[in-house]
Amino acid sequence: MSEANSPALAQIHYWIREDYFGTALRKMDEFGDREVGREGECHWKTLRAFCIVRLGRSSEAMRLLNIMLRDESMAEYKLSTLHSLRIAHCSEKKIDREALRELDRQIQALWSQQIPERGAFTATTLLLLDRQFERARPLLDKLSSQSNSSFLSLRGWLELLSGKVSQSTLENFDRAIALDKNVEAFLGKAHLFKIRQNIIDMESTLNSLLNANSSVLPAYVELAKASAMNRHWETMAEICQKAALIQSDCLPILLLDFVYSYLILGDIQGEQILAEFVDAMLLTEASNQSQFLRIGSLLASIALDRKNITTQAKRLVDAALGIRQNSQALLLKSSLSLAEGDIRQAFQLALRAVESGSNIENEKGLNNEDNQNGERAVLTMIRCQLAEQQSDKQLKEINQQLEFLQQTHSDVKEQSLFHFLLALLAKRENKPDEQVFSHLNIAVDVHFAYNQYTIFSEENLISLNPSILVEIAELILKSADSVGIPAIRVADRILSIVHQNCPGK
Repeated sequence: MSEANSPALAQIHYWIREDYFGTALRKMDEFGDREVGREGECHWKTLRAFCIVRLGRSSEAMRLLNIMLRDESMAEYKLSTLHSLRIAHCSEKKIDREALRELDRQIQALWSQQIPERGAFTATTLLLLDRQFERARPLLDKLSSQSNSSFLSLRGWLELLSGKVSQSTLENFDRAIALDKNVEAFLGKAHLFKIRQNIIDMESTLNSLLNANSSVLPAYVELAKASAMNRHWETMAEICQKAALIQSDCLPILLLDFVYSYLILGDIQGEQILAEFVDAMLLTEASNQSQFLRIGSLLASIALDRKNITTQAKRLVDAALGIRQNSQALLLKSSLSLAEGDIRQAFQLALRAVESGSNIENEKGLNNEDNQNGERAVLTMIRCQLAEQQSDKQLKEINQQLEFLQQTHSDVKEQSLFHFLLALLAKRENKPDEQVFSHLNIAVDVHFAYNQYTIFSEENLISLNPSILVEIAELILKSADSVGIPAIRVADRILSIVHQNCPGK
C-alpha cells in the first residue's frame, strides 16, 4: 500500500476531512494520476466520487462508480466502490430502498470472502471520511499489513475522529512517522494536540512535517491556526504569506487573512479580502452548503455594524438556500435580515424555518438535522415580534409563547437567546430595570457557561457571537443608572471578552 503514503493523497484526505470538497477535487486535478500511480488510481477515483456526492451531484457520482464496478481491472476495489454507491444512494432526496438493499446484499457477500488488501484499505478510508466508524473498525482489523505506516496512520485517525483516543493513538502516529515520515500521521498527531489545546506540541509537529516536506499546504493552514489559537497574530500573518506562495487562493488562508485584517487590525482592507474570499468560495466550493452556512454563520456573528460584512454573509447564505432550503439556512438569512432592519422578511424566514423543521420531523426514516433548530426558529420569530411596536395584548401573547416554550422544551433555558428575549419583553412591558438586568445577567451566564473563549478559533467566534453580545451589553448599560455597579461589571465582562477576540472592532 505504498501509494497510500503519497503526500498528495494525505492532502486530499485533509481537505475532505475539513469539508472542502471542491478544493479536494481541484487538488486531484492539479496533482493528476502521476502523484499516485496506477496502484492508487482506484483510491483516487473513489475519493473523487465521494466529493462529487458531497457537492450534491450524486447521479454523476453513480455513473462514475458504475463504470468502476464494471471495470475488471478494478475488481479488488469492489468493496469500496459498493460502499461509495451506497453513500451516493443515501444522499438522494428520494432514496431507492430496493437499490440500497441490493448494495447491502453485495457488500455482505464480499465480507464472507477474502478482501483484497488495497480494496479493504480504500473502503476503510472511505468509511472513515464518511464518519461510519462502526463499519470502518472491523474492516480495518481485516488488514494483514498492520505494521506499515499507512495502516498505523489510518488506525490513529479512526481512534481520533471516533472520539476513542487512547495512548495507542499517539503511538500509532509516532510509529508511522518514524517508519517513513508519513504525512497523514504528522497531520493526525498535530490534530490530536489541537484537540487537547496543546499548541506548543501542535506547532512542533507541523514544523517537523514542513522540514520533511515544505510543500504540504495543509501543514501551513494548521500552523497558521495554531498561531491564531495562541493569538500570535504577526506569526500567523507570516505563515499565511508563505502559504500564499504555494497557492494564492487557498480558502482557509484567505479566511485567516480576513480575520487578521478585519478583526485584529481593524483595517478596512479586510472587507476587500473578504470579497475575494467569498468569490473564491462560491467558485471552488460551488454547491457546498455546509461550508456556505459555516462561513455565513461566522460572518453574521462578527458583522456588528459593518454592512459590507453582512452583504458577503448574505451571498453565502443565498447560495446555500439555492441548494436546499433547510431550517439552518432560513434562520441564518432571518438573522441577517433582522440585522438590516427588514423585520417583515426576517419574520417570514423564521416562520418558514419552523415549518421546515416540522415537515422533516414528520418524514420517518430521515435524519432530523433541521429539527435541532426548531426552538431557535420559534425564538427568532418572537425576537422579530419584539422588534416591532406591540400592544399590551400582543405582549401578553408573547409572554404566553415564551412560557409555553419553557414548559414544553425544558432545555430552552440553556439558550442565551431565550433569556435575552425575556429581558426585551420586560423592557417593553416597562418592568423595573433591575428585572431587565436580571434576565440579561442570566443570559450572559448561560452564554459563557461552557466556554470562556481562551482559545481563538473560527468555531469559538461563531459560538461567542460578538454581535449578540454587543446588543446585550448595550441593553445592560441602559439600566446602569438604576442598577449601578453590578450592571457596569457585567457589561465590562462582556466587552472585555469581545475585545479579546476582536481587538480591531
